[in-house]
Amino acid sequence: MARGISTGLLVLVSLVVQVSVLNRLPLPGGIAADLLLVEVVAIGLCRGAFTGTVSGFVIGLVSDAAPPADHPLGYYALVFCVTGFLAGRSLERSGETSVALAMFCVAVGTMLFPIVGLMLGDERIAWGLVGRMLPLALLYNLLVCPLLVWLLGRVLGRRP
Repeated sequence: MARGISTGLLVLVSLVVQVSVLNRLPLPGGIAADLLLVEVVAIGLCRGAFTGTVSGFVIGLVSDAAPPADHPLGYYALVFCVTGFLAGRSLERSGETSVALAMFCVAVGTMLFPIVGLMLGDERIAWGLVGRMLPLALLYNLLVCPLLVWLLGRVLGRRP
């Protein structure tokens, strides 16, 4: 119970930091690391596919509703749900967690965003834009991945 509350608080703090600090940083490309995506991967790696999927869905819905939401509700929920499942299944197959596995899942999750946007007919997503933004998004997400996975592993009682 205490670990669930501490995980929820960590996710809430990450959401506030994401919206109020990271999204406002003047980084190249106008994008920032997605802390919530990395946390969904860490939860999936530490707790398995079911918990990763459910956590991804809930965290994604919260992220979808957080301002400035300019996309359809459920966009992040779908991506986070799939990513949490993938991370959890990776744990079940390998039997142990690692930062390399987390980074792979974060990369897959990052690449799912434009794919889902294109499937949903999001007019703001164009291949040229994806080609410029995706490498930066991957870089930023992979830079924060080891620290957040380690931190959430400590909170959840597992060492990745």
